Amino acid sequence: MPDKELTVYALEDSSEIRQVISAFQKEHDDIYVDLNIGCSGDDTVTVDDALRTLNSDIMAGEGPDVIILDGMPVDNYIDKGLLTDISVSWELQRLPGSELLSHIFSVV
Repeated sequence: MPDKELTVYALEDSSEIRQVISAFQKEHDDIYVDLNIGCSGDDTVTVDDALRTLNSDIMAGEGPDVIILDGMPVDNYIDKGLLTDISVSWELQRLPGSELLSHIFSVV
């Protein structure tokens, strides 16, 4: 088992997400990626229940490292200050000689 762990949250399961995680783990064998699905379809968890649990985890400082935002109330998270626009950081990263967040953007 790798020393480092990255937690990814998605409201619903997706083969595309699993493919990205698989490709990431092949390139970064020192990082284990734990995919958490809010509504797996195998239980009676509703979207509201899953979002309530996610919100509680985030507010308790125990939220995931990465959140797949498809189908989620993005504007609510932005209004509450839980998300921030990283497009400026992305543009800075693309400048020659910039090392800003290179470990994140090298994956993208």
